[in-house]
Amino acid sequence: MKICYLIHDQDGLFYRHGQYLPLFAEKKINIESIPVKKNFFTRFMAVLKASEYDIVIVRRKLLQPWENMLLKIKPCKVVFDFDDAILFKSSAPYHSLGRKIKFISMMKSADIIIAGNSYLKSLAAKYTIVNKIHILPTAVDLSKYRKKDYTEKSSKVTLGWIGSRSTLKYLKELKPVLNRLGARYKNLKLKIVADMFFDLDDLPVEKKEWGYDSEVDDLKSFDIGLMPLEDNIWSRGKCSFKLIQYLAVGIPCVCSPVGMNCDVIENGKTGLWASSPAEWEKQLSRLIEDAGLREKMGSAAGKQACLYDQRFIFNKFYKILLNTMESE
Repeated sequence: MKICYLIHDQDGLFYRHGQYLPLFAEKKINIESIPVKKNFFTRFMAVLKASEYDIVIVRRKLLQPWENMLLKIKPCKVVFDFDDAILFKSSAPYHSLGRKIKFISMMKSADIIIAGNSYLKSLAAKYTIVNKIHILPTAVDLSKYRKKDYTEKSSKVTLGWIGSRSTLKYLKELKPVLNRLGARYKNLKLKIVADMFFDLDDLPVEKKEWGYDSEVDDLKSFDIGLMPLEDNIWSRGKCSFKLIQYLAVGIPCVCSPVGMNCDVIENGKTGLWASSPAEWEKQLSRLIEDAGLREKMGSAAGKQACLYDQRFIFNKFYKILLNTMESE
């Protein structure tokens, strides 16, 4: 079975593709990644080359209708994998006619569609048959994500957020809440692990550049994970990877009950939901003041992480690919 990925950038490529390469190798399958550039000739040749494979996995890239037709010149199977609401604009969420046309073409052309969550599945289901769509969340390697050691006691409490500048805006919206908490709890700090940062007036901020090798230690240094989100057609498509990482290291979190967040975090058991500034302040205060509650929820979160284990998700993915090859 010859498989290639058609990709347009490195966004999310490791967690939706790269981490599976060793597992594919165990099955004697080598994967080639073929980049899709903007130049017409380069794109044409990339798509033509991909059509020579048994399975082409289009990773998050909305191909043009003519490219979908070109892929079908040869009897290859096309799998489309997406983990964002890519038919909408992220900067100011609204319907984009151009993206919608390409999205519909992609849904109709693909033999199999892999959606990162149920909301994305519902978007795809408007334009194709439901039986073609499978939900696979983004996975984590639990052998790497060691659990937080709660026997190490500290009087300090660290609120933590991990991500990139593209989603930092959601955390910034909590500035008034974080400042009020900082003024009330002198043992509190905020740790941001990212590629961009901000300061607060009443709460110390630890700024840490994200790094793959230090990622797990940074996550374990959090006492409470944060994942605020706006409720709109773009953010409902987010696949809650921060929350999955929080589960993987066994820490509680407070999150916005938006989209997949509600599926990953069980309110009151593995974390807490907050829909307004007042709720954010209330729920964070509960966890800041109660170390026992943090440990209890963190333990429950750690047990829930098995649902997102790398090998568990890969085995589902591989079975889908085998069934795709066997189908007419």
